[in-house]
Amino acid sequence: MYASCFKMWLLLISPLGLIGRSNCAFPATEETLELAFKDYDFLLKSRKLSTELSYGDEEYFSWLETGQKISGKHSQDEENIDKSLKEKKLKPKNVQPQEIINEELEKRVWRKFSNLFMDLRLPLKQNAYRDFHFLLREIWNGLRSLSPQHGGQTEGQYSKEATDLELSNIFRNWKKISALLQQKDKRFQDENLDAERKHDIKLYGVCLHLSDLLVTHFSISARYGLINTDSLRLSINQKDHWLIISHYLGGTSLGSLFITQVCLNVMFQDTLEGSLFTAEIQDFLKLLDKETWMKLSRTHLGVQIYGKVWNEKLEPVFVEQVKYLGAQFIHITSPESQLLADGSIETNLKNMAGRLMNQICKIQLTTFDLSSQIIFAKILLSMLHHMQRYSPLKTDWNLENSPVYLEFKSIEDAMMLYSDALKSAWSRFGELLKLLALDKIYKLPNPCYKMHDIILTDINKRHAGSVFDFHLEENSKNTLTSSIIKQTKYIVNKLGEVKKQESGKLSKEYQHVVKILNYPAERNE
Repeated sequence: MYASCFKMWLLLISPLGLIGRSNCAFPATEETLELAFKDYDFLLKSRKLSTELSYGDEEYFSWLETGQKISGKHSQDEENIDKSLKEKKLKPKNVQPQEIINEELEKRVWRKFSNLFMDLRLPLKQNAYRDFHFLLREIWNGLRSLSPQHGGQTEGQYSKEATDLELSNIFRNWKKISALLQQKDKRFQDENLDAERKHDIKLYGVCLHLSDLLVTHFSISARYGLINTDSLRLSINQKDHWLIISHYLGGTSLGSLFITQVCLNVMFQDTLEGSLFTAEIQDFLKLLDKETWMKLSRTHLGVQIYGKVWNEKLEPVFVEQVKYLGAQFIHITSPESQLLADGSIETNLKNMAGRLMNQICKIQLTTFDLSSQIIFAKILLSMLHHMQRYSPLKTDWNLENSPVYLEFKSIEDAMMLYSDALKSAWSRFGELLKLLALDKIYKLPNPCYKMHDIILTDINKRHAGSVFDFHLEENSKNTLTSSIIKQTKYIVNKLGEVKKQESGKLSKEYQHVVKILNYPAERNE
């Protein structure tokens, strides 16, 4: 029943029906979500290719810098070493700020545009190639006209009207390129399915790569005040322009279904606004309005839940129920559903909240391991929290009247405490990285973290209370609550235990903390 209803829903929302591998109407939101449901592996591989194109040559964070960004703290010794490291990278004193901006744009944007412009191996028709290079040139020239050159303009030196027009042209050409990249050469369509799939991934990856370049350029522009702020704010919140940010974020660790990342991302918007690892795009993110944040969060959750159930072999009935709930969530939070009268919107949200609560309480009945149960609980909880945060009326849904409310609430509270325990482990990991980086004897391996590899979380936001004070019995009638509380206490106790036992042995403590973060649903005695 659930599967058939879900497929019918997909057919209703898309004029294309169920998408195929090479006819997705990228970059429209609903088709992106359909692709996540229909072929999550395709989306994952396209995103991996795009990330390599966009950030393969970026520098690694030093261990000290990684530790500082994780913990958000700086000691005097760290400041001194930080200063020393930065001085080695400093430009000559006569270099002007404008030259620094130009160099950053050259390295992170223009060079990538050049690589894309010079790629003559895309599986496109010949006439599509000509159009592709024409449109890419138009976007490149448009961004150049908005960027400082030879002492160029700042926000106040370029008219708002001209900026509005240029941004409009850039996004129009971006959409045209996205459509154009679906015009695959017939020679490549006649190949075997595996080869054809690789070509489709290549073209889709280029679409995502172009989104990355636009976000990088606009982030640099927002940080240095190169583009009229009002124009950029108006443009990014218009139509489906925000999708470039959604595609960009899919290449960060937010796109991961690893349990530690899933649980450390307690609230999508708070994570992006509070993590020091997103500092380079935060000036750009400040321009987003509430509706755009809602769309970003909705798309993130849709892709996440479809990714979790993708190719899942266990518990087919439960998985189909979750798929259908995911479809309903996407449906009632869609822009079209927001056109209902206010009371009808709230009725839908309240109805959906009840269904999510019921499904969360059913997780304990599955045979999934604790890690998968926690991930399912976290994603379904995030859907509920999304609806509560972005509800247009903020009315009381009277969830406490539900017969499963107390059981649900125990799971919700246990999950918040579990996330806090992981934040403590993550924070300690950052502290240890800093201490080991400053240690003159211990040598850390070569840095392995780039911005798009690192776990994102708002480290400073914690749930009120301690797992040891909280009135959640380990023998709760919901076995999931009981298991989460036991695991949370294990993590908290283990952190304190190894810190005490390995006092002065930083490398030993470091190894224990890494184990906790890598296997947070297991007990490593």
